[in-house]
Amino acid sequence: MLVIVLELNDKQRVDAINNFDFARDFDTRVNGSKFLTFKNRTLTDFTRCKTNRVLLHDDISENFSSDGFESTNTVIEPLIEDFANYLVQIVDPDTFDTQFTELVTLTTESNAFILEKTTDFTTVKLGDFNTEILASGTKNLVFEPTEKFIKDHDIKLLKIDFNTDLIGIGTNGIGSVDLTGVNAGVGSTTIGFTTSSILEVPSYDFNSLYATIFVQDSVTKEINYNEVIVDFDGNWYNNCWNLHWYKNRIK
Repeated sequence: MLVIVLELNDKQRVDAINNFDFARDFDTRVNGSKFLTFKNRTLTDFTRCKTNRVLLHDDISENFSSDGFESTNTVIEPLIEDFANYLVQIVDPDTFDTQFTELVTLTTESNAFILEKTTDFTTVKLGDFNTEILASGTKNLVFEPTEKFIKDHDIKLLKIDFNTDLIGIGTNGIGSVDLTGVNAGVGSTTIGFTTSSILEVPSYDFNSLYATIFVQDSVTKEINYNEVIVDFDGNWYNNCWNLHWYKNRIK
């Protein structure tokens, strides 16, 4: 039996010829050939970097984000208002599955809350909504898809919020319905709070009322949120329902 051992101190020739591949002439000429064809090897274009010198150009790194490579949710938008109502439509562009969600978001100085009023979908539920507070203090409304890495989602939303703290009232009429927005202040006294009228309408021009009411203590920042329906038959306010009620005492 013959055993060949290549030791570390064995000598190797630096001028050794290493065979690359078998080749043959193609399109031969009188004194040579214009092309060679290889039997096994495949050649391809490449770029050779002869130096590691880096040329500094405009730094646009801040315009990009790597969240898409690691995040499993989508930030819809920052929550900068104390109150906001969202109507959200989500569509899967591949299967056309559709989801509709109505949300209410409430924020305080240190917290963010979400009230999901309704969610309906055609075949499958595409995802859920939540809030997050970053280390910087930024509050976000986020969408958490059911299929985080497989499906795409087209999201459209209609947002209703109050963009001012100034006291006032504005009304727009649409057919037989009046859309009214009110900012009202209620002052305090030594024995409690005074009674203030939020909205006044003539009885001959009123049948029913649906209102979303957001109340915030200007000192403690405690908040209350109510959705109210009032039915008027011409004589009595015979029906009044408080659909949604939320009270916050986190300071």
